[in-house]
Amino acid sequence: MVTSADLKLSHGQLFMRKLEQPSMLLSALLSVIHPNLYSTAKDAMQKLHEDPRLGAAAAEWPSVFSGLQVISNRLTPHHRDFKSRCSWYDILCSVGPYTDASLSLSNLGVKLEYKSGSVVAIGGRIVQHGVEAYSGERVCFAYFMRANVHERLRVPNASWSTMQGIRERFM
Repeated sequence: MVTSADLKLSHGQLFMRKLEQPSMLLSALLSVIHPNLYSTAKDAMQKLHEDPRLGAAAAEWPSVFSGLQVISNRLTPHHRDFKSRCSWYDILCSVGPYTDASLSLSNLGVKLEYKSGSVVAIGGRIVQHGVEAYSGERVCFAYFMRANVHERLRVPNASWSTMQGIRERFM
């Protein structure tokens, strides 16, 4: 594993600082909706902090998610995220001055209204998803985890989120 070239540059570090609060908020959201995955992801991040090659970059990374894709002013073809795991969530956060967007979950036969400020957690490996059209300017921040990162770090697989697991954590 290596640090992204962009994160080594000052503009990459500035980008991470600007994303710190929303990234921490979305990590906290994950701790509520999938406590087991949050705990596993936190363990993976701790191991990255301890790695001499990656520790400095990991210290700048503001999220328990191992990846972030920024999608700007682009339609997103229907797809599934095969580098994830079935029991894991991706979190999508869409912002900008746009209208008329919908998030299509095509294999479920569902279309969701996708207004600016929407935050959606989906099982990206299972649920085929895409954004077909919109008017205006839109940026989507797609937070995800890669199975190969967790495997390489020897972090156990997070099981499915269950109501029992959520109750145990919060009640």
